[in-house]
Amino acid sequence: MKNPIELYREYKALKSTVGMLRENLDQLSAMQEMGYQRLSAHDSEGLTEDTIRLLMRTGYYMWIWNPLINRAANVQASYVFGREMQFTSENDRTRNILNEFWNDRHNQSQLTGLPALVLRDEELEFQGNLFVATINTPGTRPPQIRIIPPEQITDIITDPDDAGRVVAYKRIYTPIVYRNGQRSAGKTETKYYQDWAYDGIDALPVERGILVYHMHINKAKNAKFGIPGFTSAINWAKAYKNFLEDWASFVESLTTFAWKIKGKDATKVKSMASKLNELRSQVAGGAAGAYGDGDLDPIKIGGAALNSEQGRALLLMVCAGTGISEHLLGDPSKSNLATATSLERPTELKFTLRQNIWKSALENILKIVAQYRGVKNVDDIDVNFPPILEHKTKDLVDATVNAITLGGRPASDIIPDPIYRTEMILKSLGIDDVEKALDILYGDNRSVADERLKKIEEAISKYKAKNNA
Repeated sequence: MKNPIELYREYKALKSTVGMLRENLDQLSAMQEMGYQRLSAHDSEGLTEDTIRLLMRTGYYMWIWNPLINRAANVQASYVFGREMQFTSENDRTRNILNEFWNDRHNQSQLTGLPALVLRDEELEFQGNLFVATINTPGTRPPQIRIIPPEQITDIITDPDDAGRVVAYKRIYTPIVYRNGQRSAGKTETKYYQDWAYDGIDALPVERGILVYHMHINKAKNAKFGIPGFTSAINWAKAYKNFLEDWASFVESLTTFAWKIKGKDATKVKSMASKLNELRSQVAGGAAGAYGDGDLDPIKIGGAALNSEQGRALLLMVCAGTGISEHLLGDPSKSNLATATSLERPTELKFTLRQNIWKSALENILKIVAQYRGVKNVDDIDVNFPPILEHKTKDLVDATVNAITLGGRPASDIIPDPIYRTEMILKSLGIDDVEKALDILYGDNRSVADERLKKIEEAISKYKAKNNA
């Protein structure tokens, strides 16, 4: 007869197998109902739009409930937006328009505020899509930003002669209305919004004064929607969760009694079992007495140890699917001093790539806002992100000064423009608002630029001499 430990192992294995089969059948049934198709010569996408929506919902729930998926999304967003980004324009009027737009409290809650930017980046990762509506408001109120839930975009309409050119977005949604303090669903509405880059749309009844910018990741050829970034990691995150739950259950089982009772008198055996069960409901440990012919022996559990590290292979698959290393997912034992100022090159490039995606998106959105207010030339609008890694200030300043002076030669012989030389040094020093600092240093009087730059370079030389002493 098998002991309880072996029976428990078999029970958990069978339960896990049945659970996986049931989950796979449910997923297969859902995909078949939504029109999932095999890849073939006639189907270059393989996933229907309804299936992609299912992936987006799954990604959302995993982001809420699974700490590994949540952590991976948060780590990436923190590296992308953890250090303040800036936007610039050479035109004073354009800068004022953009500052008013950026600092508007409604826009801050939707996109331009730091908490909103972090949340939008995480949404882009677990949804694969972000639809940003820019609204040209009348009067003095700044243009507004609103985020359209991706599940409400039921179709992306393209040019009949060019499938790669997006024309408009079809949105079907049911607004929530309040009447007499009661919350209820309103009438379902269908609206069309023009794509930000398309001009001259007349065939569809689009909403005037609203342009939509579609951010997406993992969008396959000829597909209309992006696919959530962590899709390949979700099943492995579930498997790792299940493993740890089984491990916790097993450890808990070892803290309870595991006794074998033998005896000729069934009544006495049952009585002893009852007393043991009473002890189990109190604390781990205790004493039990045997009566008459009853023998009470502990079941040997030697070799029944289970190490949580045995599930590391599952965790590594989550790392592969998210692109985030173990030490960034919450295991400091896998890190060292170097990881505080450096990243694995693939991880660094992954975060830099996401910064560049946001740079392009925010520049285009700011250009739309400026054009709403009549700005003709928007080519000078620029968005800048700081480096992903924060290097030592001394090393940056040394490198900048050496680049400017070539190891002692006059700076004017290398880079004649004193304003640009000063800008390089200020950026190396990590000054938040470089434009403001340049205005304070120079103003409109550019004739003193060389003299002030000389003072800055003398201060830096003293700084170098002090640190090298």
